Amino acid sequence: MVLPAIHWLLRGWMRSRAGRGTGLDTQVEQIRALAGRGFPSVWLAQMFGGDALTTIAVAGSQVPGIEFG
Repeated sequence: MVLPAIHWLLRGWMRSRAGRGTGLDTQVEQIRALAGRGFPSVWLAQMFGGDALTTIAVAGSQVPGIEFG
């Protein structure tokens, strides 16, 4: 189940790099979609300018029932 989640997030990251939505709101929506698909956790990396801890803090307050790593 980890590989589909990585593919989903990578696909979203690639879209954001193409100018179709960058930022925290887009990341939170992607995490919300993963939670809706039944994924129990999301792992974020600190890379390419986004702050992983900020994303975890905001998404954690808005998306119930998912764990972060």
